[in-house]
Amino acid sequence: MHPQIYKRFCETKTAYLGLNSQTAKQYHADYIPILKLVPYAKSSPQIRQATHYLKRTSHIVLSSPSSTSLFFARMKKHKQYLRNLHYLCIGKVTLKRLLDFLPRAHYSLATTETSEGILPLILPLTDNTRILYPHSSFSRPVITDFLTRENKQFFAYSHYTVRPRDLDPSIFSPYKNIIFTSPSGVRAYTKLFSRFPNKIYWCLGPITLQEFQKTSNSQVYLLTNADRDKAPEKKV
Repeated sequence: MHPQIYKRFCETKTAYLGLNSQTAKQYHADYIPILKLVPYAKSSPQIRQATHYLKRTSHIVLSSPSSTSLFFARMKKHKQYLRNLHYLCIGKVTLKRLLDFLPRAHYSLATTETSEGILPLILPLTDNTRILYPHSSFSRPVITDFLTRENKQFFAYSHYTVRPRDLDPSIFSPYKNIIFTSPSGVRAYTKLFSRFPNKIYWCLGPITLQEFQKTSNSQVYLLTNADRDKAPEKKV
């Protein structure tokens, strides 16, 4: 990111629209989630099947902090199985959620915080590996397609969806910067504003950026993990 652009970001008020309050703090942004997480019922067929598959699983894919927290909340009765598994994690915040629940967990961390980043961790797994992959109903099929293509033994299932929160558009008036974290967040913002207000928009990850550019002609910048790690305290 150009230093002058990033300087403007650091010196103005920011709203973080994602689901993770800890990441909002890392950007020194106000936490204003535009989506709400809606878990599927425990009685849902895919949830019951996942619980059964867990007993034969060797690896679990954890793709986001929200998915990780929900997964362990649902599976905590089966901790004796969870302790012995290997976890494939996307993102440091996801990893932290894992270690909060299982401090001694065996894990591998993807080098990039995208679905594509975890594929090199899956590729060398042996034929007798059994993978469980909980995800959002809006997740891109990158991981499931790869598992199928590589003939891996796996069970992938959606255990939650997300829906737009009922927000008053005026809540965003004080903010100069808006951070989007997912394509779903961009679409939810579009429902609030048919034409985007004059603000500085930032997208976490290239997929979110692509969704924004399909939706609006407003100026937008890609916000990287490196930007998050070096974000100084704001002066507002």
